[in-house]
This record gives sequence, structure tokens and C-alpha cells, in this order.
Amino acid sequence: MILRKSLSVTAKTALVSSLFAIMFLSIGGFALDNVLQTIAENSAESTLRSELSALASTIEALTPENATDPLDPLPPGQLAVVRNPSGLTLLNSFSKFSIVSQTPLRALPVSKVETFQINGQEYWGIRQYVPGPNGLWEVVVSQSNQLNKLFSHQVIYLLLSFGGILIVVIWLGSLLLANFVLHPVKEMRIRAEELIKNQERGSLPVSTADDEISNLARTLNQLLEALHASLSQQSQLIADVSHELRTPLAVLQSRLQLAINSEERSEHRLELAKMLESSMSLTNMLNQILFLARNSPSANNQISTATEMRELFFNTIDSMRLLASKRSIVIEGSVEVEHSAQISIDGLERILNNLIANSLASVEAGGTITVDVSQTECVTKLVVRDSGVGFPPDFIPKALERFSRADSSRSRETGGFGLGLSLVKAILDSCDGDIEIENLPDGQGAKISLTLKNVTVSPHRN
Repeated sequence: MILRKSLSVTAKTALVSSLFAIMFLSIGGFALDNVLQTIAENSAESTLRSELSALASTIEALTPENATDPLDPLPPGQLAVVRNPSGLTLLNSFSKFSIVSQTPLRALPVSKVETFQINGQEYWGIRQYVPGPNGLWEVVVSQSNQLNKLFSHQVIYLLLSFGGILIVVIWLGSLLLANFVLHPVKEMRIRAEELIKNQERGSLPVSTADDEISNLARTLNQLLEALHASLSQQSQLIADVSHELRTPLAVLQSRLQLAINSEERSEHRLELAKMLESSMSLTNMLNQILFLARNSPSANNQISTATEMRELFFNTIDSMRLLASKRSIVIEGSVEVEHSAQISIDGLERILNNLIANSLASVEAGGTITVDVSQTECVTKLVVRDSGVGFPPDFIPKALERFSRADSSRSRETGGFGLGLSLVKAILDSCDGDIEIENLPDGQGAKISLTLKNVTVSPHRN
């Protein structure tokens, strides 16, 4: 654990590579030693059986007359013992060894190659009974294992020497490779430190290679852009809020001053009523700003059933008709809802109130507002039309931005703060909805269309 925290990535790479090299070399050395042992054993067995066959042929060629004559010695390196059926030894290459040392010869199994030791040296041997004059002859053929051991030791020594050099080469190669691979990461870190130090906006360097590090750099640049955009929006929001609050607060202060200086009680009441209206307007704006700041996909990514939506639409239209009747404005509604939609009922209520209030602000006395709600199996369509003057063409592309208004010179007392449509857009974004703003032909008014996704819900939905 300490090594994991203290070592650099380059050092960890070199260390792990060296450990893997040691492991594979150890496994390879063990496997090579086994292979060499198997080859040596097979070779010795083949040689011993060949010598055994030669002695058997020699014994078979003997006659009873020369059955007691000594046999010719074997080539150097080959040892043998041959006894005739009467127990007479006709060949003994082990004569130089003591009788005690020759004891392992009598323990050799028949027709099977086994190892044994005489005077500290290891031998391979095989015992066999072959037919000859006067019965079966006992033949023992043996070969020293000393040369094989010497060869195995040399191979292991060479393997260890080569392995040590190879481990050093792998370690150095791992260091160079890790430095080369991580060089883009080092450049990214240096660039990030410069951006932090200078507090400037910028991006991390991206190499031309299409690899994981380049993809990481691109993703981090996208993250930086998103963070910069978020910070810019926050700064712009603070600036806009400061600008928007300046005028109503100045008006509120002026009315307070007038109310203090006025000696007429009726004027007091009038100014207090205006101040109450201004404070309510400021409170509404702050509530909208707070909703925009807190709005998140999880807050509105809920479901409204068909029954909830029908009840909301009818209640909202009825309540808005009371406000519209004071200016002789007619609000007509058509609601056909059979499916549930992907939106919270609170979010849908805010949307409907904002759209109808926006139309009321632009429609003159005697005008009309139409609210149509229809559905297919997949989507819910909400369309709000009015007979007002419509939107200026150059305003439509920025109508959904915060604090944007069609008439920027309007007084805060007669116009809104430009947050209604941006609030609608924020709610729709959180539930994958869509909005479209357009003017009706021949200057007959404006049309705002909303699209929501339908969903299938369980009857036991919370």
C-alpha cells in the first residue's frame, strides 16, 4: 500500500514489468530444466537399450564351449555386468568399485531404467535377463549421469545470466516506454497548472494520436468548456440580476421617500399600494431565479397522469379567465388527454401559467387566447395561440434566454423581467421536452408549441 502511494506511474510500470520478467524467467527455467531432464532420460534409455540389445546378440551367439570366456568390454562411458546362469561374471565394468558400492546394482528392477548412486556419483541403469547357452543370462547396463548434470548446470547458469541481463533491459525499456507514453499527460498537467496560475480560460494539449490519452484530453477539454460555460452563465446571471434589481429598488426607494414626505393620507395609501405591488413583483422574480438555479433533471423528470393533467388544464384555464375577463379577453381551451406524460405536475403548472400570462401581457382588450392540448400514443402537444402583436422577428432566436424581452425599453412596472420563457425552457430541458416559438401569418398573433413525451405507468404509481 505504501509503495502504491509513494511510487510514480513510471516507477510502478518498471517494477511490475521487472516482476513479470522474473516470474516468466523462473517458470521458463523450471520448464526448460524439466525438458532437458526428459530429453537426457530418453536419450540415456535409448542408449542403454541399444547396448543391452548388442550384449543380448553377443550372448545369443555364444556356444556351450565358449560360454565361460570373458566378454569384450564396452565403449568408454558404458558400464555393464554380465553373469551366466551358473552365476559366473563374464563382464564387470564396475570391478574398480567395492562390493558394498555395487550393492545398488542388485536393486535395479527388470526391464526398467532407474537411477542409482555409487561412490557419490549418479548412474542410469537397466537389468534384463536374456536367453543364452544353458539358460537365462543376467545383464546390467549402466551409464553415468555426470555429463547430463554438468550440461544442465551450464544451461541454468546461462539462463540466469541471460535472465539478469534481460530483466535490466526490460526495466530500462519500461522506464523509457512509460516516460514516452506519459509525456502527453505531463504536458497536460503543466498546461493545467498554467491555467490555474494565470486564472485564464484555455484547453489542454491534445496529441495527434488517436489513443486513450488523446481521448482523455478531449474529454477533459469538453469538461473545461462546460465548466467555463457554467461559470460564464453564473457571472451573466449575477450581472443580469443586479441590473434588473437596480431599477425596481430605485423606484421602491423613491416611493418610500414620497410617502415619507407626503402629508396626505390618501397619497400614503396609494404609494404603499404601489410599493406592495413592486415588492410582489420583486418576490416573483426572485422565486423564478431561485427555481432556475435549483432546477435539475431529477426534479422534473417525473410523470403526470392523464387525470392529473386534465384537472390541471381546466383549473388553470378557469383561473386565468378571471384575470382575462377584466380586460374583455376571451380564453378558449380544448383538452384531449388520455395518456400520461413525462413531466412533473408542478412543472406543467408553471409552464401553463407562464405561457398564458405571457399571452395576456401582449393581447389587447377584446382579444383571444386559445389553449389546445392533444395527444398521440407517443407525445403530448400543448399549443398556446393569441391574437396579440406577436414577437419581433429578431427577438424569436433569443426569446428563451434569461432576462430577454421583446421590448427592452418597457418599464419594469408594465412588463415582466424576461424570465418566463426561459423558465419554461428549463423545465422542458429537464424532461426531454421541446418548445417552438413562431408568429402567425399576416400579423395575427403568436404561437408557442410544446412537445412532451408520453409514458406508460403502473396503476400503483407513487
